Amino acid sequence: MDYADIRLLSGEQGAGKSSTSVALPVDDYYEKLTGVVSSYGEYVKARSLNEDEESELESQGIAYDQFKHVRIFSDDGKESKVVSIPSNFMVVSPVKIFANFTLYGIRYVPIDGARIIEYMNTDLMRDAWVILDESIIVDKQDTMTREGKMTQKFGAQVAKRDVRLIINSQYLNMVQGRYALFATTRVECSYDSNTHRITLDVNKNSPEMVSTSYYAPPYWRFYKRKEVIKVPQGKIDKALEAMQVA
Repeated sequence: MDYADIRLLSGEQGAGKSSTSVALPVDDYYEKLTGVVSSYGEYVKARSLNEDEESELESQGIAYDQFKHVRIFSDDGKESKVVSIPSNFMVVSPVKIFANFTLYGIRYVPIDGARIIEYMNTDLMRDAWVILDESIIVDKQDTMTREGKMTQKFGAQVAKRDVRLIINSQYLNMVQGRYALFATTRVECSYDSNTHRITLDVNKNSPEMVSTSYYAPPYWRFYKRKEVIKVPQGKIDKALEAMQVA
């Protein structure tokens, strides 16, 4: 990646921002999968299916599911077959994902503002997806705090780090101003509860707006739709301290 990939997702509560921010890295994770591993450590080499294999399943009357079907290989690589991933197996992928909320069924690293700052100068924060839900870590009100200033430095370096950064916020003006300037893509989300489809109005820093939509339920398994994103404890402590002084 030779450009800064910062995507600002906006929309009212329940508009599909969280689902979209999960769908993007999850699709990448499954597309580049290298194996599956059981709960007791058994590893099997695997890859995602190509179009011909997907069509073959469909011809057999089997509905293809990108999160269910893979091709597995024998240890020597000479034999392989298409299977459904057993319920006690997890997909293994080289794709790195950091998120400030809980993900399920894939490997990821929980992150907050402190961890971003702590690992800024390490290779850990390179070639990865970073998902920040509810814009808590990059809130506009924290622009001039020490943490806010440091996270802005991280945002200015995502292209060099090959980081794909996704920020969710109800309104774009709730996000630190520099991130609004850094952003290469702005997405307005809306959800239709009748069709369970999320519509995305996408603007990539141009006068043109592109609209697309997708079916949301397949991605709900990867996160809790009602999870409350925790406010960093340091901010809570400072607020309580200020209230006691007052």
